[in-house]
Amino acid sequence: MDPFWLQPQFFFLPFIAIAIVMILFVRARLRAKIAPLSEVLDGQQGEITGPVASTLTGMFKGREASFVLTPGGRNSPPKFFINVACGGPLLFDIYREDIGSRFAKRLHLLTDVEIGDAELDAKLVFSCKDPDPFTRWMAGVDVKRAVSLLLLSQNVDRLALEDGRLRAAHFHYKMSDLEISRVRAVLEEMESVVRSLQEGGTWRS
Repeated sequence: MDPFWLQPQFFFLPFIAIAIVMILFVRARLRAKIAPLSEVLDGQQGEITGPVASTLTGMFKGREASFVLTPGGRNSPPKFFINVACGGPLLFDIYREDIGSRFAKRLHLLTDVEIGDAELDAKLVFSCKDPDPFTRWMAGVDVKRAVSLLLLSQNVDRLALEDGRLRAAHFHYKMSDLEISRVRAVLEEMESVVRSLQEGGTWRS
């Protein structure tokens, strides 16, 4: 065998080894960050999975819940997700109003559902394909309180019901977002939202 043919392979081996070490380091670091959150799960038990992005799965008040940490990259920020299983009939997306969303609305590139609450309509963007039942659901006092706390007080960047789960997303998360007391408070409000969706009410009609 020609020894010169092997040289390119040997040249790339150190880079491959460095990449593997970096992946293992990032994985271990994310797992160390997410592991303490098992304290807020039922029985303080959860299972961590994921090759790189770490997912901690367990139960919260009898509902499946999970936490996901992603490392981010050059074109994507690190993210922290809190998920609670939800079989609610609505699909929606709620996030804080910013310059980009205001500009998109002026160009009619974004549809913002008005819920009839002047303060929340001014600060948040509501997106739902079924605006009438969504507006009736958002009219509930407990629902408005929970949504307001999550997005305006608890640093949640986005709240969405999709794929059978209610998801609270944190972009460019900070270590304070992972504090046990704050995560528990977010889960409590999310569980309240899930309950309101699954128990039904006049908003369904």
